[in-house]
Amino acid sequence: MMTRRANTWSEVATLGTKQEWYHDDNAWPLELPFAFPFYGETYTYIWISSNGNIFFSNDGTSNPRTSMVNEYARDESKFSNAKMMSVCWCDSASSADHPIYTLTESDRVVVRFDAARDNGGSIIKAAAELKPDGTIILRYSTDDSGGVNVD
Repeated sequence: MMTRRANTWSEVATLGTKQEWYHDDNAWPLELPFAFPFYGETYTYIWISSNGNIFFSNDGTSNPRTSMVNEYARDESKFSNAKMMSVCWCDSASSADHPIYTLTESDRVVVRFDAARDNGGSIIKAAAELKPDGTIILRYSTDDSGGVNVD
């Protein structure tokens, strides 16, 4: 279920954590403060990838991201079995200039990607807000002035 909410775009960067997850083609675990329902299962961890994907897991130690883009592009069965959502799937790398922010509260988790495309192309700003009832709110922007909610 997706819904609209007052914009929290810049709030994530000011109140959240600027993660020092600087890498290309990698993912990092984040423990959720609630069990998140996703397609009939509940998850206690998400893995956040530098390429704009969020993987759902109940394990904070096994990185499901390993070579995901290349493996999934070649093998449809791996892709169809992935427990993930794509917020802004693109070939990008996180860095100090293009970080990943997280905001974790008891009633929501927000992940914001300020991604620069590996090929030197456009900068993509996208965020996903996860709520305990399974609601997902997506936001996209070209700057910090506001995000566009997607129902």
